[in-house]
Amino acid sequence: MSEENSFQRYVSMISKIPLLTDKQEKDLTIQYAKNKTIPLRDKLISHNLRLVVKAAHKYSFTSDNVADLFQEGSIGLMIGVEKFDPTRGVRLGNYCYNWIMAYIMRYIINNARLVKIGTTIAQRKLFFNLAKTKAKYRTRGIDISEEDLAKELDVKPHELRDAEQWLFAKTISLDVNDNPESDKRDYIERKRPDIIEDKSPDPNELLEQMELKRTMGKLLPRFMNGLSVKDKAVFERRIVKYDSDTLDSIGSDLKLTRERIRQIETRLKDKFQRYLTFQLDM
Repeated sequence: MSEENSFQRYVSMISKIPLLTDKQEKDLTIQYAKNKTIPLRDKLISHNLRLVVKAAHKYSFTSDNVADLFQEGSIGLMIGVEKFDPTRGVRLGNYCYNWIMAYIMRYIINNARLVKIGTTIAQRKLFFNLAKTKAKYRTRGIDISEEDLAKELDVKPHELRDAEQWLFAKTISLDVNDNPESDKRDYIERKRPDIIEDKSPDPNELLEQMELKRTMGKLLPRFMNGLSVKDKAVFERRIVKYDSDTLDSIGSDLKLTRERIRQIETRLKDKFQRYLTFQLDM
């Protein structure tokens, strides 16, 4: 059986696992908090795998890396189940969803390697807007062409192709029916909408209540607090800022050459990536 069929079959199995009632979930989490047995842990994990499927498709830029994101999200789910405190008054699914997202985001950072995405505004806009733009047209039932998508993102078609090939070069192919233009997200939503649908409150509505949200919200300020004045200026204007300032403009303000600013930027990206990886390696 191919990797594609194996993953599809696993997702189908997940869809058949019944959802826990509020009472069942509460009872199980209380039992697990008191007696951390493997059967109880596995039951809590299996009944929440739908959340991993949902998050993996939400954060995948193409159909090619869904399985990898699912694998990372599953690790986050395990961590969430292990750390969950049933006395805090938060639903297990809401709590675990944030751990799922954290591990998926870490995977994207480590494997898409933001540090090599590039230094131009167009490239940065492409990385952050590609998924959102595709989703926008998908919901309207529009099959946008590569040329039109490139215009929408203000990049050239070959830059769009290069970015997608580079970002997902290491992921396995999950294209449905061997069609390179098909979209696994559309396939699953069309064939098994019950897998994706989650009738519980949107976990994002409770983000402010979550320990993980507070922790991750501190990472960027903490990192920046340890930078020198010049490094902080470069980091803010080249990496944090959405429409990054040019190397020349920053160099002029800081009395440094364009090449020196580029070197500082590269060093800071590497440093920030290592920092995130270390902080999220729970």
